[in-house]
Amino acid sequence: EAVQITVNTDYHFGADDVNDWFSFTLLESASVKVELNEFAPLDGQLAAGKGNCTSLELINHNGDSKTSKIVDLGLLEAGRYYILVTNDGPTSLDDPYKLRVIAN
Repeated sequence: EAVQITVNTDYHFGADDVNDWFSFTLLESASVKVELNEFAPLDGQLAAGKGNCTSLELINHNGDSKTSKIVDLGLLEAGRYYILVTNDGPTSLDDPYKLRVIAN
């Protein structure tokens, strides 16, 4: 089950498991970027797409080993989209990461 988040809002989540699923809804077409900041485990993926959690149609992803990862999704139509944050490093509740979907 994906946690519903709102665009243009900062969220903080713990990197305490392997996969974190999120969803967001666009009410109209917009240029979209997803930013993951302060990701203490470093190793992991930030992926975004449409479909659902069991069958994600990937739009773009970023899998570098930096504390900040940015995925540019380009111009998206109105609809529901999904984000997957995969933690390939240590899990930690003490160091939350920041997730933000930017839509203009």
